[in-house]
Amino acid sequence: ITLTISNDSGAALSGLTAHALDVQGGPYSLNSAPGLSRSLPDGESYLDIRARFVPFIDSLVRDERYFNATLALVSHGGLFNAMLPEVISNLTREVLFERPFRNCGYAVAEARPDGRLVLVSWKTDEPELAD
Repeated sequence: ITLTISNDSGAALSGLTAHALDVQGGPYSLNSAPGLSRSLPDGESYLDIRARFVPFIDSLVRDERYFNATLALVSHGGLFNAMLPEVISNLTREVLFERPFRNCGYAVAEARPDGRLVLVSWKTDEPELAD
């Protein structure tokens, strides 16, 4: 399976970007256990989102119908900035803080025989505008 992961708008999930989720130990920090379970009013916490995202990706990787297939997943950059390090074995949160998903960014990940997803290419820069 090859997953092509694309950001459709650059908007942040529940109004939070990956950087906002990690504000120096603030209430939504990914560096503190309490921050992982907190959510904005009427929103989801990091743990809520993870509980949906990780099993969904795992189900795609393990589904025999998708072996040797290419799938495109499109979502907000905030979701991918927060969740891709949870499912792609060679992508760290630190790398995403340096080069976060932006508008029209994409990543290509491949499933390995051992079940791991491995990032094979990506583009996170804003597209150049024509004059």
